[in-house]
Amino acid sequence: MERTILKSHMKKTKILILSCCFLLQACADKFYEQRPFDVSLPDQVFRSSFIIKKEYDYRFSLIFNWKNPENYQSQEEQKLATGGFDVKGLPLALNLTIVKDNEIFLDETIQTQLVSRYEGFCYNKKSEKNHPRQTFMESIFSNIDKCSKKIDSKSIWGPSRTIDIRTLPPGNYRVEIKTLSPAPAFSGMEAFISISPYAPKI
Repeated sequence: MERTILKSHMKKTKILILSCCFLLQACADKFYEQRPFDVSLPDQVFRSSFIIKKEYDYRFSLIFNWKNPENYQSQEEQKLATGGFDVKGLPLALNLTIVKDNEIFLDETIQTQLVSRYEGFCYNKKSEKNHPRQTFMESIFSNIDKCSKKIDSKSIWGPSRTIDIRTLPPGNYRVEIKTLSPAPAFSGMEAFISISPYAPKI
């Protein structure tokens, strides 16, 4: 009886380990990056180079870091510019250029205004191209509290605007996102450009 129980336990443990390995490998094949971006000034440029090994949908987004997120009045004041689920924010025009294998893959000017979600992640300046497993765990499971305990890291949380969602086939990529005009209403606000895998819930 005990031997049967032990075998059953070992089998479940093996399945769990294999599932974890599969999940971590899947995350490792995807690309993540978050980097500060000043949207209040014109001609600000975000540039990134990376390799995509497996075709996947990617979301290019603009995330605002709300100051004092626990303060309702502060949220409402910032929401006038950033927007929220219940209100449109101030429009921001951005140019998105994607180059794949030295050929133009996309070159569009996109007007962002609507908030599509609220996001949180742990930002580390020394590792802006975050380790996929770390970013996956912290973003998906919102494990932001542990961020403050990490050296040179801080928690980022706030409304997120989708710039574009695009299927990226395997290849070498260069991405450039540029502000086109001054937006003084966003002066002093901390914003981030984020590139991350996109897997909407069905």
